[in-house]
Amino acid sequence: MKHIHVKMTRATFFIILLAISLLQFKISFFEQSNFSSPKKSSALWRQQINPVSLTTSANNAYLFQGESQKALAMLQRALTFNPLYIPAWIALGELKLHQGSKSEAQSILDHIDTLMDEVGRWRWQKTMLAYQLGDLEMLARDLDYVIDKLPGLRRKALDLASSLWPETEILPTKIGKHNLLHLFRYSLHPERLDKAIVYWPGVRVNQDLERRHKLYFIELLRRQGDITLAHTIWQEELETTTILHNGSFINKPLQTAFGWRIGKPAGTTWELLSKTESARGAFHLHFDGSKNVNYYHLKQHFSLTPDSSYTLSGEVRCENLTTDQRPYIEIIGVNAKKPRQKTAMFAATQSWQQFTLDFTVPSDCQQVYVRLRRNKSYYINNLIAGDLWLSNLAITSNELIDD
Repeated sequence: MKHIHVKMTRATFFIILLAISLLQFKISFFEQSNFSSPKKSSALWRQQINPVSLTTSANNAYLFQGESQKALAMLQRALTFNPLYIPAWIALGELKLHQGSKSEAQSILDHIDTLMDEVGRWRWQKTMLAYQLGDLEMLARDLDYVIDKLPGLRRKALDLASSLWPETEILPTKIGKHNLLHLFRYSLHPERLDKAIVYWPGVRVNQDLERRHKLYFIELLRRQGDITLAHTIWQEELETTTILHNGSFINKPLQTAFGWRIGKPAGTTWELLSKTESARGAFHLHFDGSKNVNYYHLKQHFSLTPDSSYTLSGEVRCENLTTDQRPYIEIIGVNAKKPRQKTAMFAATQSWQQFTLDFTVPSDCQQVYVRLRRNKSYYINNLIAGDLWLSNLAITSNELIDD
């Protein structure tokens, strides 16, 4: 096996070297033809009057051989045959800049700018030339265009724009306020979240802002601890006043923000049962009896008022649950010692029954989560099987706690 791998590696290197050799041979043959006068009907002659081939050869001459004068002659020849061929102008501007002729390079860039009004092709190459020359005014216009009209290059343009104008309020004025939505999406990152907060008021009513981006914004705020703003935006965007979201499981889990997160550990499957006239909407969890499941994979975060008391209520049904460790519901404070309350384990088999769980939120806690839990069993017969259904979960506020 090792011998075959060595042979394959050698073959790969041989093919790479062969390709480089053929390319070098073609370049040399092409340049030698300047002294051999090829027939005008030949492919070699057509390459000598083709601006694309001439520009490619010029780049090769300068980048790989360091022959700037030869490259200059080829670019001049390319522009003689096609004065509107933008890549040749860009290559000429870069060559002049590298030769130290910055004023000539700037003049070339200004000429390119007149040729490329509303032209997307080669825009990024032109932008890079403007960047090398430090022409911030043209850079702003080009980045505005790229971000607005060239999705494939948008991320690169936003990276460059953010490095040039790091000030949150200044950046939209440079790349165009019509690009604010793209800028907001770009800012949906933990390290740029402060910028997204500034841009939010300007994009929240934009019809092109997708719900998934709104939810991710809320999730980032929640993770960073800005619970008040996260909860305010959550209530506004989902038009809800309930503390616990989707308690009857009639909608798909959001898997983010203040919605349900449902995982699927080995040994389990789950489904959501639709609400009908004869049946309630419910979350159905099945343990298949193959694993000693440590289950914590149904969870929802929510925002609560400190120094307040609440009651969690819901309905549960069970069928043929095994082992000494069966599921229960618990409430846990985020980054706080309390609350940490849990129900008793549910019965192995029971028809629909209501349960309640009272808990208090201390002054140092603004965020709590509820989850369905099952601990691992340490008995010999620890592989859990059976079914559980949950429905009509809700959290209600009680009176404020007296000091």
